[in-house]
Amino acid sequence: MPAFKKIITRFADLKLRTKLLVSFGLIIVIPVSVLGVLYFNNSSEVISELARKNALEIVKKNNRIIDTKLSKIEETSLSLVNDYDLFKIFNEVQDVENMNIINMDRQVSKVISKYFASSPDIKSTVLATSYYTFGNNDVYISSDNYKKSQIYMDAIKAKGSMIWEPTYDFTLMYNNPELRLSSDIKYIFSAVRVINSYYLDSFIFNVLDSSIERPTLIINFSETVLSDVYNNSVPIKGTKYLIVTRAGHVVSSSDKGELTEVVETPWLKRAVEKGSGSYTFTVDNKKYIACFDTSGTTRWISAAVIPYEELMSGVTPAIKTYTLLITCICFIISIPFIYLLSGLIFSPIKKLLAAMKKMGEGNFETKIPVTRKDELGFFVEKFNQLNDKIRLLIEENYEVKLREKETEIMALNLQMDPHFLYNTLNLINWMAIEAKQEKISSIIMELCNMLVYTLRHKGDISTFKDDFEWLKGYLHIISCRFDDKFQVQTDIDPELDLIDVPKLFLQPFVENAIIHGFEYVEEDCRIRIVGRKENNEAVFYIEDNGTGMSEERIEEVMNLETSSIGVKNVDKRIRLLYGGKYGVKIKSQLGKGTIVEIRIPINSQNEQLNKGHLNK
Repeated sequence: MPAFKKIITRFADLKLRTKLLVSFGLIIVIPVSVLGVLYFNNSSEVISELARKNALEIVKKNNRIIDTKLSKIEETSLSLVNDYDLFKIFNEVQDVENMNIINMDRQVSKVISKYFASSPDIKSTVLATSYYTFGNNDVYISSDNYKKSQIYMDAIKAKGSMIWEPTYDFTLMYNNPELRLSSDIKYIFSAVRVINSYYLDSFIFNVLDSSIERPTLIINFSETVLSDVYNNSVPIKGTKYLIVTRAGHVVSSSDKGELTEVVETPWLKRAVEKGSGSYTFTVDNKKYIACFDTSGTTRWISAAVIPYEELMSGVTPAIKTYTLLITCICFIISIPFIYLLSGLIFSPIKKLLAAMKKMGEGNFETKIPVTRKDELGFFVEKFNQLNDKIRLLIEENYEVKLREKETEIMALNLQMDPHFLYNTLNLINWMAIEAKQEKISSIIMELCNMLVYTLRHKGDISTFKDDFEWLKGYLHIISCRFDDKFQVQTDIDPELDLIDVPKLFLQPFVENAIIHGFEYVEEDCRIRIVGRKENNEAVFYIEDNGTGMSEERIEEVMNLETSSIGVKNVDKRIRLLYGGKYGVKIKSQLGKGTIVEIRIPINSQNEQLNKGHLNK
């Protein structure tokens, strides 16, 4: 796990393009490798199946060859049963002790030779009785040992049917362990039949007298008759060929040490059930394939047991080479596609990184062309929008800071010695009083109050009460200028006295109403200033009955650079201070007048101060 985490950490530290190349490489290599393994396994299975079928056909072919030979012997033995000469020889046996055995053996051997002498596969053929063994027997079989043998008992049980005795040790079968025989004589298998001799004469069926002992035909074959057929027939190294009975008794085997033994093999049960086919099994972690077929004559099972490794040894290297070659070709072909695909993904990201670097250096004019409509194209489009918004915010913030600096500079310029300022204004005021100019005196006093308000409130925020007192002074001065041409009515909710408002926020609208609204009106000029609390908002209205404005003029005042810069600045200040939902709205009709609506929020602290103020 620590090693895996280390690999993940190192991968996370790679550049994005490297990550994409590695990821796409793995995405292609892993499936191609998996497909290569599947191709190898499938090819191995196909070749294994073909080899299995070929091996099975060889086993069936060998079985047919053996069956042909043995079935011919079985058919010939039937001819011996109804041989007249043989019937006559044994039918005349009356007194076993006094008969001429030698002469009888010569006659019986002659009959046997007539049928079996021409077969090269037969080792020996005899007719065995309790009193003598007739025929060309290479090794003498005593009558007593014959009657005690398993062959005799099996022949009696068969009642005249042919039985095939699997390979046995001749010395043990006939109880002669002292005999020293060569392997081709010692290990033999036999065809055995009790001869119920008869013949047909003029439609008369003649059989041996019931008192006469029926001889037993024993045809002996060397085990090599079988092994010579299948030796080297399956051209796969390590193949083991054997013929067994259905009980597992070994009739023939490429391993001569197994002859006459009873073996337990994993495939035998399947062979007994199916008769013919193949079966895959494992012994000592090694895989084998058994191809088997059942003889129609003997009912023995012939089988070729093939080691799977040897079966595939000739083709596995070629399959591996082809699989590896195909995998490499697919990978090489995929490399350009990997680079192309990673380029398509990384190219807009690279442009974004370059644009972000410029943006970090202060260049917010950078634009990335949107050339695609997928997620990356959407991302680029949103980046451009974000860049524009940041640029606008910076410009607005710069303008606010600039105005603050201008205000500060203005305040610094106005910061004269208060005693000098007041003394000067008082001197002018007394001069006006001595000259009996009371209007001039009142104007000077209002101006003095306005200057004091400006000097005391250097920030951009003030209470509405103080700001409205300043507005009253301004209205008094401007009214004197225009010879009381207009009347001003106020309707202010007392709860708004202590709320925070932008400084001098009403003045530009009152000034516009007087200078522009009443420019062509000679009489009955009215201005109405209203302040109301609506939920958690303060709403102010400046209404006049002047000439009014068209929609185009309202658009110019609110959005374009015009001479009415104060109106636009108030709207911007409110939006910057409180958000986009607050600000200034203007409604006007030509010839009827204008209504300006200013909406700002009331915070909870202001509400508590107002309630305390009203209670007092």
